[in-house]
Amino acid sequence: MTVGLTIVYCIVRIIWLGGLFTRKLVVYSTFLQTDFTIGTLYLDYILLISAGVLSTIYFKKQAYTLTLYGIFVLSLFLIFPRLFAGSTFYEIKDHHLNHDYIIERHDSNLGNDSTDLVVFVYKEVLPLVYVNQGRYHKIVSTKSETYSDFWKLRYVVNKGNYLTFKKFLIPLK
Repeated sequence: MTVGLTIVYCIVRIIWLGGLFTRKLVVYSTFLQTDFTIGTLYLDYILLISAGVLSTIYFKKQAYTLTLYGIFVLSLFLIFPRLFAGSTFYEIKDHHLNHDYIIERHDSNLGNDSTDLVVFVYKEVLPLVYVNQGRYHKIVSTKSETYSDFWKLRYVVNKGNYLTFKKFLIPLK
């Protein structure tokens, strides 16, 4: 029974981690303004360490224990890039919207007073779980109102479900 539950848990977590590391899923609380994506990984470490210790005590064979510790060490190498590439999300609030959305924003300096504004849009599908709806970008001048509105989060949501930073239109699907 315990082995069966462990296998089911591992399968669910592998699928979940795949979604997290490909930036398709985000665990975010709009109430707490907190990204819980990394926090879900801490539970894995606690479970892996406790399963490793208990399996060392219970099983006399080393293969099962070494496998658990191997997964633990591999997951440590997988989490470090995600920790360094942490994101800040912003909730989009408007009475025209039927769903909850959050965005992640970045820019890349292109030189000559130009920058590439990038927005990732996430839509809530379950409580606290958001799915990536797309990546949108626009090249603008760093002296433009679009650039200023983008960084000051001054946006308008149109009735057609478009998030707008002056001339930067982002569809909210």
